[in-house]
Amino acid sequence: INRRIRESLSGVANISFNSNDFGIPHILNLSIIGKDSDGMVDRLSEQGIYLTARSACSGREGFSKSVFAITKDNARATSSLRISLSHLTTDMEVTQLLDALKKLAQETT
Repeated sequence: INRRIRESLSGVANISFNSNDFGIPHILNLSIIGKDSDGMVDRLSEQGIYLTARSACSGREGFSKSVFAITKDNARATSSLRISLSHLTTDMEVTQLLDALKKLAQETT
C-alpha cells in the first residue's frame, strides 16, 4: 500500500515524501507544500479520511518537530501529513485518499 501511494503521488507537484524508503511500511509521512497541516486534516476528515499532522508523540506545536528534524525545512514541517496503514486498509480507501491528496495539492491557497 505504501508503495502504491508513493508511486501514485511521486509526480504530483507540491508533494514531498518525508518518510524514506527504509522506514516503517505502515507509516507514511508526506508534505503538500504551501498547505497548512491542520487545515488539510480538517478537510480530509470531512471526507471520512482520518490522519494526523504530527507524529504520535507530538504535542500541539503547530508543526511536525520530527519532519523539521529530518528535513530542516519549515515549509515541509508545517504542511506534513502522517498516514497510518494496515492490513485492513482497502483498495477503495487508498483510491479515495489518493484522489483527495491530489486535489489538495492542485488547489491554490
